[in-house]
Amino acid sequence: METQLDVIGHNPQFIRMGIMNLYRLGYDKISIDYSSKAEQAVIKSTLKELLGFEAVQDIQKSDKNTMVIESISEPSLENYEAIVNRLFFIMQDLIEKTERNMVKFSEDCDEPVNEAYKYDHFCRRAISKKMVQQHRISLLWAFHTQFIHTIRDLHFLNQYLKKPKKKPGKDNMFLFNELKDMFFNLKDAYFKKEAKYLLKVYAKRDMLFREGYNALLKDEPVIAHHLWDIARNIYLTASP
Repeated sequence: METQLDVIGHNPQFIRMGIMNLYRLGYDKISIDYSSKAEQAVIKSTLKELLGFEAVQDIQKSDKNTMVIESISEPSLENYEAIVNRLFFIMQDLIEKTERNMVKFSEDCDEPVNEAYKYDHFCRRAISKKMVQQHRISLLWAFHTQFIHTIRDLHFLNQYLKKPKKKPGKDNMFLFNELKDMFFNLKDAYFKKEAKYLLKVYAKRDMLFREGYNALLKDEPVIAHHLWDIARNIYLTASP
């Protein structure tokens, strides 16, 4: 499938999301009209987020320029399950990094987060191209939405922990340990295909509301807010 996108005069976020959405929708070749070096730079930057896509033409004209990006070396869409496995591995790595950073900040999370975004875009592309069972499409799309929100929230939390003197209190550590347990139950449910692990995630709902609210009233409400969001999104990932 081929399509065209005009980004002339638009801001970087519009350009990025326009390209990203066409990639996710399953287009294999996208011709992008642009007019400035700044727009060209955003296109090139966004291209780095698309697995297997490369620029194959950049046509310069007096009135407008056109960059053509195309699927050249992307993984087989049949590798969907393997890439979901990789996403679980990345989230586990982020949770373990977060645990260490809550004691003393020592590890940036930008690289694994950016990798997760790439894989998430690719998985949505596979879903759009119907490389998964038809009846699972809407559920899988919802699953990926909540999964990537969880990763994004972990990233935001670690960015905050990087600031001087930002240390979690006792209530925050309790919340973290609970969400960590939720994640491992979610992971077991996915890999072992057993509903009993999902039930363990669901059982924490009332406790999360109670303890999350209490933590928001204590010394580090920003950390509590991020932890609550992470836990909520893990819960929603388990019940898309």
